[in-house]
Amino acid sequence: MSERVLTPGGVDARPAWSMCMRYYFDIDSGQRAIRDQIGSEFARPEDVRAAAIRVLPDIARDEWPDGDCPVMIVKVRDHKGSYVFQASLSLVATWLNAVTDDERR
Repeated sequence: MSERVLTPGGVDARPAWSMCMRYYFDIDSGQRAIRDQIGSEFARPEDVRAAAIRVLPDIARDEWPDGDCPVMIVKVRDHKGSYVFQASLSLVATWLNAVTDDERR
């Protein structure tokens, strides 16, 4: 993190984007919810967005929920606990013909 610079009134003079802030990535697969207790630090909102989007395919590979239309969601909280960003990844799986359950086995 960059050195703290204060104005004569004691206010931090660094641009807001230059300060690292801690963000927490909560994951919900519809079957299981995981609340991030550790978090990660980012200096720019664009980096938070990129991390949230990047983590979805990785988690989906290991935790993909059952069903024909599963959705994996990551919701990002800031250091105050407010949700600031959400990204989701969905999959739609549909049989193209009228196949019975017995025929699929």
